[in-house]
Amino acid sequence: MLLGDLFAGIEVRGETIEAAAGVPNALLAETAALRGLRGFEWIFDIPGRVGGSLVQNAGMNECCVSGPLESVTFLRSDVRLQTAGRDGLEFGYRSSSFKTWGDAVIVSARFRLGERGDPGEIAGEMEAVRRKRHARFPVSQPTCGSVFKRPEGHFPGKLIEDCGLGGTVVGGAVISTMHHNFIVNTGAATAADVKALVDLVTRRVLERTGISLERELIYLEETAFRPRG
Repeated sequence: MLLGDLFAGIEVRGETIEAAAGVPNALLAETAALRGLRGFEWIFDIPGRVGGSLVQNAGMNECCVSGPLESVTFLRSDVRLQTAGRDGLEFGYRSSSFKTWGDAVIVSARFRLGERGDPGEIAGEMEAVRRKRHARFPVSQPTCGSVFKRPEGHFPGKLIEDCGLGGTVVGGAVISTMHHNFIVNTGAATAADVKALVDLVTRRVLERTGISLERELIYLEETAFRPRG
């Protein structure tokens, strides 16, 4: 479900930010920076919105969106609005209670950012993060984001590169040679092309390294609303 701009309200009270599920990650980071609040510099250039980022527990390096989370308001299939504190929810590496449940619609989230700083300095740090990402990842091309999770002790991009799969093409989809954990749409890629390329990479890496890659991508049929009987 895409809530989009209809659910894009954001409000700051002291060190607390209340953001609706449709707030873009960039707006969340910019709002925090303008108020001199640190903690969301890393999410500034990551595509997506608050709701989806919480479902996936989006992160970069040692940071994740659930880190400063205080509470989440959401609906489940009983259509009852409820709010749960951070301690009442489970978050892990690219996982969350919302991803496990499969029937939840996030409405809003409250974050508490305790560290303050100069807004100009924070903005400069966000720009530095943006430049670093643009130098490492194919962000100027249409992609589906990071494809595979990090296996313990390994990096998926390096495994894919070592298997000689950089530049592999299926239909309109190709494995980026800039960062091998991204699949680029050359202009005519279909979902079937991307899925076939993901399956190919998974199979080859397992055959050659014995390591089973787990998708970070979420396929639509896996997240279809599952009403309770």
